[in-house]
Parts: sequence; structure tokens; C-alpha cells
Amino acid sequence: MIKKMCIISGDFPPSQGGVGDHTAKLCQLFYQMGIEVLLCTRAGAHKKKFVHRTIFVDKWKFYPLISLLKEIKKYSPGGIIFQADCTEYGQSVSINLFLLALRLSTRGIRIIAICHEFKSFRWIGRIRKILYMAVSHITVIVNRDELGVIQQFSGIFYHLIKNKLVFVPIGSNIDSPQTGIRYNAKSSFSESCPFRLCFFGVIRETKSIEIILLALKKLKEQSIPIRFTFIGLFKPEKDDYHKKLQNLTHQLEIENLVVWAGHCDESKVSSIFLESDAVVLIFTDGVRENRGSFLAACAHRRPTITNKEELSSSLPSLLIDRENLLLVPTGDSSALAEAIGELYKKPELRLKIAEGAFLWNQNYQWPKISRQIVALFSAEINGRIR
Repeated sequence: MIKKMCIISGDFPPSQGGVGDHTAKLCQLFYQMGIEVLLCTRAGAHKKKFVHRTIFVDKWKFYPLISLLKEIKKYSPGGIIFQADCTEYGQSVSINLFLLALRLSTRGIRIIAICHEFKSFRWIGRIRKILYMAVSHITVIVNRDELGVIQQFSGIFYHLIKNKLVFVPIGSNIDSPQTGIRYNAKSSFSESCPFRLCFFGVIRETKSIEIILLALKKLKEQSIPIRFTFIGLFKPEKDDYHKKLQNLTHQLEIENLVVWAGHCDESKVSSIFLESDAVVLIFTDGVRENRGSFLAACAHRRPTITNKEELSSSLPSLLIDRENLLLVPTGDSSALAEAIGELYKKPELRLKIAEGAFLWNQNYQWPKISRQIVALFSAEINGRIR
């Protein structure tokens, strides 16, 4: 059993994003397993009591990384986890050289790279990911659907990395305090008790927030009593896209339907989920099994309206339309309004999807995930995605 672990991640709370949340969750679970964690992360990250020691990196450049390499060697961890999807690393090749130097100077210590995204990157980003995979001993893929893209892109070099690829899912980054309580499918709503929906995640253009706002306008015209809460950092005074959304809300005359909750702590996010009758999550590239916001909705037994990738003919593993989610076409506000209206009118459909989503989510539980990752530091790799 490993006693000490080093985790390298450019993202960590309070920064928004799934990679930082994933890192924090792993640190917490390793602590509960009796494993000390050395966390190497960005300057300004929060210190956590479940992290034994934190090294803050001001810049992920050559000279700071040399110092970091020395500190990691001095700590002498039993295993090293490298989070490969961090914007903090920038475009410099320094992080690639650092990982190579780490591999060469820590012989006998297994390095596991975790790849959260691949196909969403352009070719330069994909090449960097392939290099991470080549240098690390094992690469964890958190989305099974990306294996084909990795194989196609790497071409003749795929044989160099295929035996290193292992599937380990992620779980919800927000725990539900009411896992044993069934979804309450209310049958009537009013202005004083409206049909409540929410969105959770980073508010950016890839989340199609405009489509949601346009759908709310259509629902208002149908006199459906509705309230929509957006959970996520919202600063229209600093962010042009946020300002655009604020202006659109005003133009559509739906200010009274929308609440911009801003960035919330875990307990507040969970509370909003449990108060909501349904969740709406629209992605430009579709729902995936590694969408933390979707997993959080499922963990809270909320029926979720979402979309699949336009070019894909199938949904991620075991997801079924009208069984554990409700699908709408990408970019279609009328279809979204119609789907929300259907859930509003059909409590039995809401209940069916909510319970189906919760059941599906049982395959994505953090205690099992953390044990899988720890086991990889001693397991033989057979080259199959599991």
C-alpha cells in the first residue's frame, strides 16, 4: 500500500473547472485512505487540511520546475499523478520536459497521467497529450469515447501508448446529502411555487446559455410559472460573454425568471439542486460520462435535459433517452422549451428519469474510483480500456 503520493495539477480550488475539483476529491479520498499527499499546484490555490503539504508554483516554466523536481525527489513519494489538462501550464514545452525529467530521475516510481479531454483540443494540444502518454507509465482516460479519437490521431505511433491506456471514470464533484430520498415529482405549480430549474458549471460560450434564455422566453409566453437558477461565477462587469447574457436577459424581458447565483460552495450547490425540479445542461459538444455537472445532477436524483454530440450516432455508456436523461437537439431553443414544458406537465416522466439517472450514477462512485487509481501503481497493465 502506498504511503505517500505526489499530485501535480495546475488547477485547484478556488479556480473553477472539473480538473481542479477532481484533484481536490482525489486528495481528500487519499487522505481518508491514510495516504499522505504532496500537492504541487498553482499559486493562489487554497490550502486544504487533507493535503499533507502544498507546493505553490508561480510559473510553470523551466527554472521553477527544476526546483519543483528537486522537492518531489526529496519527498520520495510512492506514486505520482500528473493532471494533463490544466490551462495554467500554458503553451510552453517546459511542462513536457519536466515530465520527462521526472520520469528519468524517479526510477522505480510509477507516474500516472490523467487525461480528461482529448478531442476538444486542436492538433497542437493533442500532440502534447500524446507526449504525456508516451512519457508516463500509465494514462488514465476518463471518457471511453475518446479512445477511438486518440487511436486515429496518433496513427502509426498508437502502438507506443496503447498498452498504457486505462479507463477510470470520474464521479460527481458535489456530494448529495439525501442519497436515500426519492425524487419528489410535484404535480402542480404556481407563481408562488414555480417549476424550478437550474444550470451548474462554468458559464462560458460552450455551454449554450443563450439557448436556455431563449427557451425561457418561449415558456414565459406560454404562461408557465418557472424560475431558473444559474450556478457558476457570473461577472458581467469583467467578462464580455457574461455581459452579453445580462443584456440578452434584459432584451427578452425575463429578468424575473432568472437568478444568477454566482460561484457557490458545495453545500449551497447541493441545496439548489435539491430545490430544483429539473436541471438543464446544454453543451456544444454534447453530454459525456466525464461531465462533472451532469454527474452531480444524477447524484442528486434530478431529471436532466441535455444534448448529445451532433456528429455522434450514440450516447455515452448506458445513457438512454427518456430513461435516465431527456435529449434535445443541439442549438434548438424551441425544442428545449418543448422538453421543459413536457417535464413540467409530466411528473411521472420526471420521476422515471430522476431515478434512472441516480441508478446510472452508481457506476461513478468516488471510493471505488480512488481505489482503482491506487491499484494502478502496482497493477500490471494489459493494454485494454477497462
